[in-house]
Amino acid sequence: MNQIILAKDGIFPITRDIEGKAMTPKTGFSVAGTIQGEGKLAGVPSLFIRLYGCNLSCAWKDENNAVVRCDTPHAIDAGVETEKWSVEDLVQMVQLNIGNMRHLVVTGGEPMLQSKSLLPFFEALKRWRDDLHITVETNGTRFSNSLKKYVDLFSVSPKLSSSTVNASPQILESLEFHVEKFALARLRNKIDLQLKFVVSSKEDIVEIEERFSEVLKHVTTDDILLMPMGIGGENYEQLQMDVCQWAIERGWRFAPRLHLMLFGHKENT
Repeated sequence: MNQIILAKDGIFPITRDIEGKAMTPKTGFSVAGTIQGEGKLAGVPSLFIRLYGCNLSCAWKDENNAVVRCDTPHAIDAGVETEKWSVEDLVQMVQLNIGNMRHLVVTGGEPMLQSKSLLPFFEALKRWRDDLHITVETNGTRFSNSLKKYVDLFSVSPKLSSSTVNASPQILESLEFHVEKFALARLRNKIDLQLKFVVSSKEDIVEIEERFSEVLKHVTTDDILLMPMGIGGENYEQLQMDVCQWAIERGWRFAPRLHLMLFGHKENT
């Protein structure tokens, strides 16, 4: 039996558990779901599923030179509490909570590590509702030919040198190769794609343009998004303005975080 491993409380925000019992979402709303806070679909009502496990362990330095870890440690750290779901039960949870929404976002961790288990899950969801829009948020280090036919938007966030990534050299050396597979799928299979880069300085822009030069040939300027690193503070405000200018100069998109504006840095909202 296929099992999908989720982070704790990994389907969110919900108002019904698997038995149909009422729950209170962490958004404080009386309805399930939230908005997509980032990227092309920012503001779109969405239900989220957060998978456990990642092949990277990322960290950044803030303006005070302090280390800022990945913002979802409960989805990547060893020994944390997780949830194991059958495909059938997870489909039922989506059905109980999707309401009038038609967007499902599968994030992590790194969802592509569980692509074999996601395949029957996505197949079942599309059989149930063929207008369901599925976004997969990924670091771009793995690609799945079999999964791509069920995904409507790949949100790929390649990690730049400004992030300290604890991963095998093979993963880091092949990053551009795998990201290019996502870009080619956009062309050949008409799958929507966004390349979402977390930016902390002008050096990051130079790296994007040089390191991913071949990848950028296969996408449009609308597919490239720049997101300022950090979640607040005086220096962050200046970085936002800098990143916005760099995006405008290149015709790329600036990517704010709407969910932080609404809910703050709170999990599962």
